Amino acid sequence: MAAQRRHLRLVHRHGWAAAYDAVLTAFMICANLWDKVVDEAEPYAGAVALNRIVWNVRSYVFIPPHTERQTFSASRLFAAIYPEAISIAALIASPSWRRLAAGDDK
Repeated sequence: MAAQRRHLRLVHRHGWAAAYDAVLTAFMICANLWDKVVDEAEPYAGAVALNRIVWNVRSYVFIPPHTERQTFSASRLFAAIYPEAISIAALIASPSWRRLAAGDDK
């Protein structure tokens, strides 16, 4: 519920187009982190490992083991990473980050 409220606030604050792009990008970032092999020497390795554990637990709730043929859907995988994706999307949608991404470093 908190992630949904943050998502709606994101749309209200930055508009639907910026929010859509930010959420889509954030989902891609989270999916990449979920799948990525991380060197333990990397500074963010602990956070990635913790998120993987959380995402795996959520995905097992949404898609219980041995029921994949009946319960699998991409939407359930998106639901597993949704709270973190919305947190990242809030950063990506901010005007200062969008200016940097556009190459305007003023």
